[in-house]
Amino acid sequence: MRVTNRISTLISAFGVLAALMFLIFAIREYRAGSSVLVFGLGIFVFAGAVYALIRDIRTQAKGSDPERTAGHR
Repeated sequence: MRVTNRISTLISAFGVLAALMFLIFAIREYRAGSSVLVFGLGIFVFAGAVYALIRDIRTQAKGSDPERTAGHR
């Protein structure tokens, strides 16, 4: 497995944490009377960060399987 895949997964994990903090902020602002667009943006950003993390984990898992990378015989 390449080091760049591990780094990408680590960055995506921190991105999910940052997106979660933004989502919590958006929920608090929405409850305080802000527009529903803030809440929608928070959900959108969080969903995008989770998608990126899942994509990186799948890429990392696919690259670590020796049978998949060796080819078919």
